[in-house]
Amino acid sequence: MQIIESLTQFIVDLEAFETQLKNSSLTLSACGKVRHSVRGRMHDCGMDIAHFGSTFCDAHTKATAWAVDDIEIFNQTRENWQLRFELLRSKQDSLAARREEEGRRGLTVAYKAILFFIRAFQDSAYAVLVELTGGKAPAYPSMSRCLGKQKNGPSFQVISGIEGYEEWFFRMRDWRNRIKSGVGFGMVGPQSNVGVAFVHITDENSLTFTSDTIHMRDLIEGVRFSSQLLTSIVNLVALETTAAKV
Repeated sequence: MQIIESLTQFIVDLEAFETQLKNSSLTLSACGKVRHSVRGRMHDCGMDIAHFGSTFCDAHTKATAWAVDDIEIFNQTRENWQLRFELLRSKQDSLAARREEEGRRGLTVAYKAILFFIRAFQDSAYAVLVELTGGKAPAYPSMSRCLGKQKNGPSFQVISGIEGYEEWFFRMRDWRNRIKSGVGFGMVGPQSNVGVAFVHITDENSLTFTSDTIHMRDLIEGVRFSSQLLTSIVNLVALETTAAKV
């Protein structure tokens, strides 16, 4: 899928997802095959993603602004290293440094939160698929089990039609699991589109950065796969409705 990695693309895709989520909820309500509690959980998990989008955008904007500010300092002091040193030294104990740190922390927490919301939505959508295909959703539905031990189930047959979904899901699940077990994030560039990288504390009390990074592109991809999951759900309802009329 072609992705323009920008806040604009993220917001456009997020709004499309929210509209699709609301329409899917209406479709599921009309079909009558999915319990209200199950489709309600999917709707709530999806709205968590949609509503948190503006918070993430604010955090990303603040963090990017300070990264760009650092670039400007370096660009305007290319020929005056002493001025650069004095300004950066003065910055260390200033409001600017505190705001920059707030921006960094805000962005890392925002990435962690939205990954949790996206992951939760996959499980709730899987529960809907279970009931649409004639089963009863378990108390703790798991997309991981669907794509792992239950690959022959009817829900898997639907999900396998989404190209690239399985590979994306396990990559995203690994990120979420590492966050859940306790991990830090460090900011990475480019400065015009800052992202995060996993940071681990070793037994020797040093910090190590991994090669794994998460950027805006990864979140856009997550929103799009979630939208494709909704499309599969609606298409399944349409197929069953047509079959019932024959």
